[in-house]
Amino acid sequence: MTQAQYLVEEEDGQARLAPHLLGLPGGEWALWRCVALRGAGFPADGVLRLSAERCAVAADLLLDAERVADNAREEAHAAAVRALDRLKAEGKWDEEKERRKRL
Repeated sequence: MTQAQYLVEEEDGQARLAPHLLGLPGGEWALWRCVALRGAGFPADGVLRLSAERCAVAADLLLDAERVADNAREEAHAAAVRALDRLKAEGKWDEEKERRKRL
């Protein structure tokens, strides 16, 4: 659906997308925020036959690796901030030549 069809005028006079819609980049199209999925009528346990266990394991490993990488990134950032704070506290940050050597 195009966004222009679903603009609403707010109290401030601005036209905004209706609250039940989510605008897509580019501004021309929008999607409903909430949707429902209707089952096809077969038993839920049958859908498991469509799954790929190796794919699920690989996805779990990827998510774990991303968490490890995020934690390492946060720890590295915190260590850099601590080191810079220490340099400032020791008065070794004010002189530009000395600061550049340390960076």
